[in-house]
Amino acid sequence: MTCIIGYGDGRNAYIGADSFLGHSGFSGTLGPQEKIIKHKNLLIGFSGSMRFGQVVREYLPSLKKHKSHLSDQRYLTKHLIEPLRRLLKDKDGSGSEAKIGGEYGSAIVAYRGSVYNIDIDYQLSKLATPYNIIGSGYQYAFGAMAALESLPPKKRIFKSLEISAKFSPFVQGPFYVEKL
Repeated sequence: MTCIIGYGDGRNAYIGADSFLGHSGFSGTLGPQEKIIKHKNLLIGFSGSMRFGQVVREYLPSLKKHKSHLSDQRYLTKHLIEPLRRLLKDKDGSGSEAKIGGEYGSAIVAYRGSVYNIDIDYQLSKLATPYNIIGSGYQYAFGAMAALESLPPKKRIFKSLEISAKFSPFVQGPFYVEKL
């Protein structure tokens, strides 16, 4: 239960997150949680299990240098998604294929001015909008991001997280925004 907002304007990319940690039967927080991972030249924002963040933060290997002949999406698919899939399978402990949207939740990646969603089957997708949002507060945050398009990116994300928290009991501050 959370709200993660990714925004890319072609030059810069941002990920904003709340701090709620809980589930539908638990209406509190266990303290501020770091849901944004800085990994060299990208940001990863995640919802769902904190185990995802712990594993990725500690064990994701450095990515290979981006070769100019690869599109950003092809580069991320080859050099982020495959190592991430193997890592989560290895650290899952059961030896079975871990699912991003199953055991671990969802994730947004910010890279070179764009944001991408990592789907349950490790598909890397990019929306037509310059932003993507995951977590239980996503509906409110999508509406807020659309309505607040005149604001600068960082302020727009903070305000959208605040609005999402006003309407969703599973989104709580403090809020964080990282810029890449």
